[in-house]
Amino acid sequence: MIKKTMIRIVIILILAGCAGAGIRSYYLYKQQYTGKEWLSHQKSYFKQLETFSDTVDTVISLYLNNNISEKDLQNHIGDLQEELLLMHTAYKEEKEKHPVRLGTDTYETKSGTEAVSGLYEVYEKMLDDLSSLSGDKDKFTYTKLIYNNEIADKIAAYKAALICTSEEKETNNNGN
Repeated sequence: MIKKTMIRIVIILILAGCAGAGIRSYYLYKQQYTGKEWLSHQKSYFKQLETFSDTVDTVISLYLNNNISEKDLQNHIGDLQEELLLMHTAYKEEKEKHPVRLGTDTYETKSGTEAVSGLYEVYEKMLDDLSSLSGDKDKFTYTKLIYNNEIADKIAAYKAALICTSEEKETNNNGN
């Protein structure tokens, strides 16, 4: 009698554990984005980076036109680095909270999201390098131009991904 009761309790516990694991898996699955959904969510981060880029360009223009001193430039770059860190942290948290569902990424969605992620890294490196070169305006300008090319490449990759996925969506809608 005791053995039967113990076996029943063990079976009930195993079934409850399996049900709990199943519910947890379903909950985690619902939190995941598809590749297209994640690319779509990149728009808000991309807009933040556009605004950030405008601010960076304004500060650099002021410095190159001798409207702010080297010390002011360093202060502004420090503020920009802090702002970028906060933006990048929020981006990483969102990425961890809503991972991309396995098998839903296409080449276009992956390259688009990697481009946005890469923009954060390019801006981090650029601000670090510009901070160390603030005394030499020629090197400063040359370095900024090099980073502008990298930034333009990332923006082009992101926008191309958006265009490709929207064309793919239109093709699928017309075909149905």
